[in-house]
Amino acid sequence: MTRRTRARLPSVSRKAMTNTKAPGTLDMFLAATGTVTNVDFAGVDFRPEALPKDAVYPSECTFQNCDFSRANFKDAQLGGLTFDACTFQRTTLTRANLHTTTFQNIHTFSDCIFDQVDAEGVQFLNCDLSEQSFERAILREADFTGTTLKDTNFNDAILTDVTGFVGDHTRLRGAGLITKKPEGILNILLRHNEDPWSGLRSRYTGLRMIMAVLPALIYVIILFCKALLIVAATVLAQEDPAAHIRAFMTCTENCTATPLWKVIWTLDTSAAGRAFLVLAIIHNAGRFIATLKVDSLARAEDKSGYCPSRGQQKLPSQIDIALRFTGPIMLGLFAWTLINLALSPVPILPPG
Repeated sequence: MTRRTRARLPSVSRKAMTNTKAPGTLDMFLAATGTVTNVDFAGVDFRPEALPKDAVYPSECTFQNCDFSRANFKDAQLGGLTFDACTFQRTTLTRANLHTTTFQNIHTFSDCIFDQVDAEGVQFLNCDLSEQSFERAILREADFTGTTLKDTNFNDAILTDVTGFVGDHTRLRGAGLITKKPEGILNILLRHNEDPWSGLRSRYTGLRMIMAVLPALIYVIILFCKALLIVAATVLAQEDPAAHIRAFMTCTENCTATPLWKVIWTLDTSAAGRAFLVLAIIHNAGRFIATLKVDSLARAEDKSGYCPSRGQQKLPSQIDIALRFTGPIMLGLFAWTLINLALSPVPILPPG
């Protein structure tokens, strides 16, 4: 079996590579080691078929402030490289291998093609990938921390266990977007690494609205049952229960008609109980508004394939932040009022 070795290429000094004003060449790229700074590789063909015989791509190398405009990296092996503050305009990277490749501080991506790249573990840190194409790309465990993804095309891409993904009118038709689950209770509570739009869709669509109303419904039902219990116990304690039942049902004898909400409101005179009712109304009103907005945006996304823009997500996101605080407070008051209701005595009028 023939051992593959790096081809002998023209020697390039570090000084020449970092200070030269002359255009970079394929040989300079292949011979690169350490950090390469301020080299113009614009228009260079880096495809495997353009490489000299037995040549291999560099690895563990950093390219800083270099220009790769109009360069062709189709099917190139770029795993392990770092591109820092470089220029990528009309650059082709179709089917390139970008395993653990790092792109950082790059805001010049323009008309670049990342379609079908194998980019497991790739890092785009503090970059601007607006309007770039990643169709059918493999982006497992990719890190997009601090990166703008406005109108970026991820159709049919694999986005499993990604970090820092924030969609902004991003194309995700057929994409399997699954953000990496946070570790630790604090990160879970703070929803660390959650894609904002995916979080909104998961919390404010479908039956989740009904689940939010349940505590208030349970509380009102308990108060209603308590009202019936008081009335029943009072009537049965009288000398002629049947007559009192008829009087109660017809409300013709010493009886004043009172709306049900007033009866329920006066049954629990504690500050916690009334605070719970008020907070439950506010909380569920907020959830209702957020659900209407998110549901409308979700239907539009399913139709167009674009997730909502950051501006469209603003209102439900602000409501969501407020509900993070009102929700636990409401549930705490709910538990406290239930305990008070269970322990409070039921008044029964004496016979008369």
